[in-house]
Amino acid sequence: MITPALALLERRTGARLGDLRPVTAVSRIAPRPLLIIHGDADASVPVEHARRLFAAAGEPRSLWTLPGVGHVGAYFANRSGYVERVSGFFSGALVC
Repeated sequence: MITPALALLERRTGARLGDLRPVTAVSRIAPRPLLIIHGDADASVPVEHARRLFAAAGEPRSLWTLPGVGHVGAYFANRSGYVERVSGFFSGALVC
């Protein structure tokens, strides 16, 4: 079943969501740094997807999995840890 939002996306971009596979594209990000943050209790996107992306990515890469955290819940589960992790990532990645 296709939802109206997906139908609109396909109509406007010509891309079918089912044809988009981040796991095949993630290796092309390197050597740019990659940070993946995922809750292991995500009911929308299984944590295994994040692990597959991480495995397919080149270095430098980092995966932060938060136990008991659902979809897009990392910030709310551990605000100070989230801010520290993300700001540390950007501090290291944006070195001139």
